[in-house]
Amino acid sequence: MKQVSAASGGMTSMTATCQALLLALGLAAMLALPQASADAAPLWSSLPKPFKCDLGGKIVPDNSCVEHTGFRPNAGTGDITPWWGQYRNRNGNCTAYVAYRLINNGASNFLVSGRGSAVHWREHAESNVGKRAVDNIPAVGAVAWYDFGHVAYVEKVSAGGTKVYLSESHWQTRKSPAGSRRLIVKKGSPYWPDEFLHVKDRPASPVARYAGYIVQWKGDRKKQKTAWLVGSDLRRRWIPDISTYRCLKAKGVPGPVRLPAWKLDKLTDLNGVHAECTPPAPSSPPAPEVSPPPAPEPTPSSKPGPAEATAKNVLRDDQRLRAAKNEYLRSSDGRYRFVMQSDSNLVLYGPSGRPLWASDTVGRGADHLRMQGDGNLVVYNAKDKPIWASNTPRHYNARLVVQNDGNVVIYEGSRPLWATGTAGRR
Repeated sequence: MKQVSAASGGMTSMTATCQALLLALGLAAMLALPQASADAAPLWSSLPKPFKCDLGGKIVPDNSCVEHTGFRPNAGTGDITPWWGQYRNRNGNCTAYVAYRLINNGASNFLVSGRGSAVHWREHAESNVGKRAVDNIPAVGAVAWYDFGHVAYVEKVSAGGTKVYLSESHWQTRKSPAGSRRLIVKKGSPYWPDEFLHVKDRPASPVARYAGYIVQWKGDRKKQKTAWLVGSDLRRRWIPDISTYRCLKAKGVPGPVRLPAWKLDKLTDLNGVHAECTPPAPSSPPAPEVSPPPAPEPTPSSKPGPAEATAKNVLRDDQRLRAAKNEYLRSSDGRYRFVMQSDSNLVLYGPSGRPLWASDTVGRGADHLRMQGDGNLVVYNAKDKPIWASNTPRHYNARLVVQNDGNVVIYEGSRPLWATGTAGRR
């Protein structure tokens, strides 16, 4: 049990638990609630300017510090919140408030009916979301969890993750009033969360979902609209003609998605770079939905050496390919090999032995390639420092697949997150 003293920045002592047990919380009832998307209810972060209520850690004895989010401690029948029972305390409830924020971010129920105490949130997150959902890395939209029985919501994270901006609602206890507050907590301070629970974090980028899609401007009124192909780097390649567009569609590229100007601006236009497409063979079905941005011709320094690992075409769940042994994945038809080479380069080879894609990390001391449990594909050196990454974190249960069409793709379910863009190349 922790205590936060005046010496730690004037924060109020918090020793009692926020034990707001769920009242009649049924899974079906929770799933029946309207699930707001990030676009429909942009509550991932809600920080008024200036950062009001950061009063040296003091709790304001009402709901005013968080009411702008739409949270109502005394919500009536029909609101999202009665299943969490916060109408039992008109001025505050930690679990009710954080659950409200998660629901509005699109989360479904992850708690066991009747066990809503904040003490149990960590185990519920592990059992229903997975062990990867619990770590000590802050993120916007994460749950700040305290082992003495309290939860708060992460509104903002500083560069390097050394400081978090939290918002909270508090249950009445003998030592603290019911109410709300917001505060900035530095790493290493007594009030730094024990864990962060990643139930429904903010996406790494508001436009990350469009990687591998054809996009257009929502305001384009021309009969033949301008279209772009978004690469795994979240940059747009102009589709120069209708034949290229049709070719991409024939290969299963999703879209077009019509976006407002502000979203297109976040997908930086690669001036002078055109989207390319190799038509599928007439006898072959269209390729599955993938992300096919064209990659530059790689120039790896050497051919792959003998592999001691058993070749397979999928990498997942923290599995690794060791550089010293030139371990590789192979497409199920045996024609394509994805090799973690001993010269530190990660290379995809075609049926002819020609390199189709490379990470360009020759000589950088690679030790292994790891498909992390968070969905990020990373090349690490011997000191476990990253030297290359696909930049696809926060996609738990993702997998890497070496496909028979020559493309290497990271999938989350059936949705592509990243690809080498080499489908059809030999």
